[in-house]
Amino acid sequence: MVNKDFLIKKPEELQTISSWLEEMLEHKTIVLLEGPLGVGKTALVKKIAAEQGFSENKVKSPTFSLINNYKTEKFNLSHIDLYRLDTHDQFLLEEIKELLELPNSIILIEWPEKMDLSILYLQAIQVINIKLSFQSKSFRKVSICVKNTANRKTV
Repeated sequence: MVNKDFLIKKPEELQTISSWLEEMLEHKTIVLLEGPLGVGKTALVKKIAAEQGFSENKVKSPTFSLINNYKTEKFNLSHIDLYRLDTHDQFLLEEIKELLELPNSIILIEWPEKMDLSILYLQAIQVINIKLSFQSKSFRKVSICVKNTANRKTV
């Protein structure tokens, strides 16, 4: 398990975090993004996609579509926003499971607390939990915990 904290003042500093995450990302990774509205979850997803060579300007919040997919040279990124969910959605969960099975899949989920995702962790190679929080008017804290799952292949 790897834990890392960042303190950022400007959205541009999210690039430091996405660069650090680049070293951690691998196929069948689930990235859980938690934090209040406006803290920078989607902004971080944009930086992660840009780190993979996808145009940051083309990354849009999937608040209404629920899922946006972005193909990069290295990964199939699926950006999921569960904010509008009121109850567990089994059909959506099945769709996420299918996305996780795609070659080179990375699943980025905003508002993961809105749904029971525990079944996905059994499929994943690793789960990265990212908690973003306001520390003051000027600063945000980004806490990252990288957990390898039982499905991790050992060499």
